[in-house]
Amino acid sequence: RPDTLLRTLQVTQEPKVISWVAAGLELEANKIPKHAALKLFQRFAELGSWSEDKEEAAAGILGALGELLQLQEEDKLTLREWLHKEVATGKLYWLRQFLSLMKQPAR
Repeated sequence: RPDTLLRTLQVTQEPKVISWVAAGLELEANKIPKHAALKLFQRFAELGSWSEDKEEAAAGILGALGELLQLQEEDKLTLREWLHKEVATGKLYWLRQFLSLMKQPAR
C-alpha cells in the first residue's frame, strides 16, 4: 500500500530500504496520495553524504518523483514553489544535494 510505503520512507534511515520503498512508490504512482512528491523531495534532500547505497536510494527516489510529476500537476507546482523558495532564501538543501550527486563519478 502506498500509505505504508510513504510512512516507511519517512522513518527509515537504511538506504537499501529507501531504494525498495521508492521502487514500490514508482510502481504505485497512480495510487499515491497528493503531496507524496514533496515527501520524496524532502527525503532526497536528507540523504546526506554519498555512498553507493545512498546513490542507489537517490536513483530510486528520483525515479519515483519523476513518475509522480507526470501524473500530478499539483505536486509539480508544489515542488516548483519549494525550489523557488530555496533559491530565494539561499537555503539550497535539495539543490545542493542534487548537485553533489551529479559530482559523483559514474560507475
